[in-house]
Amino acid sequence: MPDLDFGYFNILDSDRRGLFSQKLFLERMAPVFFAPRVEKLIEIPDLQARGCNINLPLGAGNLAVLEPETRQTMADKSLGLINEWGLSRLAVDRELKKSALQGLLPTVNLTFGDGFIKAMAAALVARMLSRRELKKIIVVGELENPLAFTARLCQYGLPVSMQSNNPARYEVLSYKLLYEKGCPFATSWLEPGSWERGDLVLLFDTNNLLDTRKTQAFCLRLDNASRGWAPQLESELEKGGIPSSLNNLAPIVESCLWSQAGFLKPYSEEARNDLQEPGNLADDFTRIEALGDSIGLWDIFLDTPAV
Repeated sequence: MPDLDFGYFNILDSDRRGLFSQKLFLERMAPVFFAPRVEKLIEIPDLQARGCNINLPLGAGNLAVLEPETRQTMADKSLGLINEWGLSRLAVDRELKKSALQGLLPTVNLTFGDGFIKAMAAALVARMLSRRELKKIIVVGELENPLAFTARLCQYGLPVSMQSNNPARYEVLSYKLLYEKGCPFATSWLEPGSWERGDLVLLFDTNNLLDTRKTQAFCLRLDNASRGWAPQLESELEKGGIPSSLNNLAPIVESCLWSQAGFLKPYSEEARNDLQEPGNLADDFTRIEALGDSIGLWDIFLDTPAV
């Protein structure tokens, strides 16, 4: 087997219908006809990385109706394939974070790219501050473990606002930043009408619901559907049968970075150099940012505006 830097694991975007959706038929046929398979090997020259596209040809709804014994059979087949290809971590479509896939592979480390997106956003903000005169940074959307990232934004001395449809979720965060760290930080309801010229708006996971064409603020889309961040790299993913939007790009690039740093393969101990393995690779955006710096990754991403 080739030495791989990532494995991308995906399921169907929609459930199988008709006869294939009937539970009795699915119970019998799933382990035989719908077992996971490696569809393609993928080369990414920009990252000097290679990986494979592993597909389980069922939808999340199909997986959810399977009996526990059948789900275990599918999980065993998946694990067998993952072990056969020497993978210890899988990159997974961000759209599947809350799907039945989580329960299917409970013993496998799944990478959804949260750390990479934060690292890229931090690099983007630094680049923007060197080129534009900004008055405020506005973060839009729901972020997991946002403390380190928002604290980084506050270090620039600009007011930072986190706007969402659930601002109460960030009350503890606001207290830590505003009162414990003295950061110029506030939370509020989502208010696109309040955005002004000189504001930098980072749009996370907005699902294309916001129309930013009328605002004078500078908006950077970092939601799952955004694309155009790295055209050549995205083209390589498309050739491998993987849609190139950020929901797929982020977990794959993050997996490549950790693999090349020696964190994903047990036999790569000497590749770790002076890095200490973090407790939670998926959310350690500062280390991902440093790894990206070390290979010149951000130059690939920062010069092309995403859409």
